[in-house]
Parts: sequence; structure tokens; C-alpha cells
Amino acid sequence: MKEIVFLSLVVFHSMRYTIHVHGKEMFTLEYTVRFDWDADAAVWVATSEDIPGLVLESGSIDALIERVHFAVPELIELDQM
Repeated sequence: MKEIVFLSLVVFHSMRYTIHVHGKEMFTLEYTVRFDWDADAAVWVATSEDIPGLVLESGSIDALIERVHFAVPELIELDQM
């Protein structure tokens, strides 16, 4: 019997974040997040070349996508300081 081993599993997901100032839409930032499956740790890892400092992990890709949505505004704000 042959064993199938995944060497790498990568998902790219384009996202969009709209910046509002005093209730007015100022601009929309489009960015790409890379989701890698780390088989050794049994977690998904999210990184992005577009969002400095974005490195998150979770056992569920759905939970990780939600965490990315919450983290991006904070990282953008920190990057602008």
C-alpha cells in the first residue's frame, strides 16, 4: 500500500480593507494573504508581503481567516505610526 504525503499545501487569498476617517471612506487597501499548512505543528500559518508583521497561526483555516480580518486594521495602524 502506498502512502500519500503532502509536501506543501498553500492557499492564497485576496482580501480588501476599507479605511474610514470620521465615517468617510478614504481608500481601500487590497492585499494578499498566504496560508501555509505546517504539517509538523498541525496548524495553518498566515503571512503577507503586503501587511508588515502579519504572522498568525490556527488549527482551522476558517478561524485563521477571521483572525486575519481582525489583525489587519491593527497592523496597518501600527505601521503608520
